[in-house]
Amino acid sequence: MNIKEIAEEAGVSIATVSRVINGKSDVSTETRTKILGIIKKREFKPKIAVNSVIDNIGVFISDSKTQISNPYSSHVLTAIADVVFNQDLSLTLIPCTKIPRGGAEFSNFCRQRRISGGIFISSNLEDMYIKELGHHLPIVLVGNDLNLDYIGSVRSDNYTGAYEAIKYLIRLNHKNILLVMADMHFIDHRDRFEGAKAAILEAGLKLNEFNIMNSYEFSDGDLSYKLEHILNSSHPDAIFGGGDQEAIRVMRVLQDKGTRIPEDISIVGYDNLPLAANTNPPLTTVNQPIYGIGKEAAKMLLNMINDRKFKPQRMLLEENHLMTRESVISRK
Repeated sequence: MNIKEIAEEAGVSIATVSRVINGKSDVSTETRTKILGIIKKREFKPKIAVNSVIDNIGVFISDSKTQISNPYSSHVLTAIADVVFNQDLSLTLIPCTKIPRGGAEFSNFCRQRRISGGIFISSNLEDMYIKELGHHLPIVLVGNDLNLDYIGSVRSDNYTGAYEAIKYLIRLNHKNILLVMADMHFIDHRDRFEGAKAAILEAGLKLNEFNIMNSYEFSDGDLSYKLEHILNSSHPDAIFGGGDQEAIRVMRVLQDKGTRIPEDISIVGYDNLPLAANTNPPLTTVNQPIYGIGKEAAKMLLNMINDRKFKPQRMLLEENHLMTRESVISRK
């Protein structure tokens, strides 16, 4: 069977069948379902251009909060590329908004591009469509875990990293710690919040009633207004930012108001991105093995592709540790 025969059986044009095979969105649901049903029944496999890449790894990345210029994403991508290129394979970078969400369409989409497996960078807990895609292609998640035995995941121990950061602040006599969490749609950020909360309560301290959740949603102006209200209301002596970028943003907003760091308030971040060491003052932060996460994700995916009996893992790297710098001082 060829594409012309499928078009005749479905009663549509060859171009319409081609658009469905290539995952285009400009086809009605009824027509799409009919064509995919015929393709499945006839076990039709579209021909691939002879000049396309034979072995290709897809990297699917959010193009909303997580642009390719994001330091975290670029570090992960560098690690993936190092592993893949060492195997003489190729990478295709694809925004998640450009891929079909249906399993059969996604399978055709990847087949056309010779994509043998995919890595999702910074998908979040609401991206449930990946569950379906994992039935059609080997998939590994970075920084996420959908708790499935057929989709791999690689993360680091964010709970313990945040717990140890707060314990460090408490050892330095900080007693009123404000938590600023960047985006609670991500499991890593939720784990950081839970680890920080556990350390605070374990020490017999109260959880600040003004903790900021999903600070990504605030503009700098909104964040400035909220922080001013919190500082005047609860007088925190330290702030734990759930990510370096947010911790640095908080630092900048406070310094614009004349707040001295760390004399007036200590600040701790998370990730140990390169820019963290170059702030004024340099940021105390939790080092996350970002390169290692990308490297392990690529290795796991290649194992899944090369051996279909390979059982994907839910890997949790335990290499997070605190980098102490000048943004924190002891409270006497």
